[in-house]
Parts: sequence; structure tokens; C-alpha cells
Amino acid sequence: MTYDAVVIGAGHNGLTCGCYLARAGLRVLVVEQYHDYGGMTISEEVTAPGYLSDIHASGFLVAKVAPAMKDLDVEKHGLELITPDPNWALVTT
Repeated sequence: MTYDAVVIGAGHNGLTCGCYLARAGLRVLVVEQYHDYGGMTISEEVTAPGYLSDIHASGFLVAKVAPAMKDLDVEKHGLELITPDPNWALVTT
């Protein structure tokens, strides 16, 4: 297959770029070396087993007001940004 654009990195910015390029009619390939995609939207067990942490939690403040969130209608595709109360915690073992 031939592509018009190759986006390196399937984080939130790479995926956004890929979406806009595809909307413009280009054939797009997005590649990612990590085992998952989504960048700041990923939650993983990094502090302790069984505790999910948002690695880039501070990015949610920007994501909620980013024009691309509404423009690309990401909630329709399953992305839900949840702000828990309290929204910060320190897990120790």
C-alpha cells in the first residue's frame, strides 16, 4: 500500500495529526513503537500493582479545552476524560 503521509508516534498529537490529514483526503499511516497508543490518555500500573495511574495527568487540563477534542468528536469514538474528586493522590507502599 502507498501512503501520502506517515505519522511517527501514536500519542494524542500524532493521532490528532493523522485524523486531520485523513480528513484532508490523504492516505495516512500512523506508527507507534510503544505497546499501546494514545499518549497522555494511557493509564498504567506504574506506582503499585492494581493502582492505575495517568502518566500525564496534567495534560488533561489542556485536553479539555483543546479545539481538536470537539472538532474530531472524540467522545463519539469512546474517549472519556474523567476528573476524579480528589483529582490528585500519592500512593505509597
